[in-house]
Amino acid sequence: MIQLNISEESKKRYHAIMAEETRAINSENNLDNMIKTAQDTLNQSIEDESKIRNDLLNQLENIVKEDSTNHSKSIMSEELRAINAESTLDNMIKIIQNTLNESIEDEATIRTDSFNQLENKINEESTNHSKTILSEELRAITAETTLNSKINNVETT
Repeated sequence: MIQLNISEESKKRYHAIMAEETRAINSENNLDNMIKTAQDTLNQSIEDESKIRNDLLNQLENIVKEDSTNHSKSIMSEELRAINAESTLDNMIKIIQNTLNESIEDEATIRTDSFNQLENKINEESTNHSKTILSEELRAITAETTLNSKINNVETT
């Protein structure tokens, strides 16, 4: 009867551990999906910004061709503006990439720490469970010995 209680408790603990592991795996999958979404968004943003930059440069080139004689000062101003926009865009892209890389590293660290904590908890629970089983086995042996001793005493009397 005692072993059935331990077995049920062991099952409950095992299911709890498995549920915790499933939650950890789901969290990791969610994190992986979030990282992929962020990377896809960043890549799309870079492509969109590159297309916008290329479109602006093409427009600027057409203006230069059409108005080169009459608008040389205006052309120089627009070129400077385009260079500044490109430089600003490049800086923004670098900042976004650095932020994303830091975020990925932070999330990987958090995930690793979480797995380590889960592993430590599982090991601790396993050790506690083993100690409980050994204690219960000792109690059962002691009870059996006491019972055998009493039976022997009854038989000898």
